Amino acid sequence: GEMAGGTAVERVLSGTALLVEAKVRDEFCPLAPLAGVEALPAEAREEIVARVRSLEHGYPEVAREGLADGTVRDVELSGVAVAMAGAFGWLHKWFSADLVAPEIVVREQVRLLAGGLTAR
Repeated sequence: GEMAGGTAVERVLSGTALLVEAKVRDEFCPLAPLAGVEALPAEAREEIVARVRSLEHGYPEVAREGLADGTVRDVELSGVAVAMAGAFGWLHKWFSADLVAPEIVVREQVRLLAGGLTAR
């Protein structure tokens, strides 16, 4: 699967780091949030939509595993999902490498999520 290995919370944080890094790197930063996924060629659009759906289903599943194994604290997962979608969705708009290094943005996004999700 997309998120394999480690505890549930480690998998969520690893996936988060990859997503944030993709958003803040020029060579990876997708234009779809600006133009809409409809602007992509059909075959690319289908692949991207399928991957997004996989991740949408994967994160809550992994988070539920974390609740069960005690690595994720008891939070309202749907609220966390909405907050994280907003945080990811606008990185392309607010990020500037002139203001902060990409690796700092990745580290701090993961640290914030870890602080909110990790069981104490």
